[in-house]
Amino acid sequence: MKERLCTMFSKLKHRLDRKSKRVVALLATAILLCGFMGCERSTIPDGSEISYSETGFDIERIRKNVIVDGQAIEIPIKLKELPKDWTYETSANRFAEDRCHVEVKDKNGDLLFNCGAENYKESKKGDSRIFDAPFENDKCSVDGITPFKTTREEIVERYGEATSIKNFNSKKYEGWQEYRYGSLEGKTSNDWHGKCLIVTFNEKGIVDWVTIVYTD
Repeated sequence: MKERLCTMFSKLKHRLDRKSKRVVALLATAILLCGFMGCERSTIPDGSEISYSETGFDIERIRKNVIVDGQAIEIPIKLKELPKDWTYETSANRFAEDRCHVEVKDKNGDLLFNCGAENYKESKKGDSRIFDAPFENDKCSVDGITPFKTTREEIVERYGEATSIKNFNSKKYEGWQEYRYGSLEGKTSNDWHGKCLIVTFNEKGIVDWVTIVYTD
């Protein structure tokens, strides 16, 4: 009887030893996995660790981050690639040979924005490409900039000092300023060439309209 009990305890101890080893092995694996996952999480920036490329001026990011009436678009964009329930009207008067003025409207016929398009051909209007897009209402936002809401201080905090600053001289726009980020050549939108963001502020330092220009 005594020998049988000893044998039983010996087998039980052996089983417990094997289970203990398994538990220890599982715990060790779990610790290693937790450590690995912890390291992975530490590389993901939180809101206080946004890189300069996310907050500084980057026209490639900005031009792809445009919201108009709840629809995401990017500049440049062909007229035929605009949302299907939008409409557009073109006018080539007083523009360079391959450029035109465009009115873009929503499904109800209300104006969303005016813009300039290039590669214009009367027979292929849909292939015209928007390159100069001023957004002037709060249905639109560009990289989070919303007309009538975003302030000058928020723009400078986000993008830094402007490439150039223009002061408006007319009485109607007294105190208004235009901040440009990026390069731009030409005197008017009819002959503009460059890739830039233009932000226009009213006399209170609030964004009145924001423009993307993207053309070679």
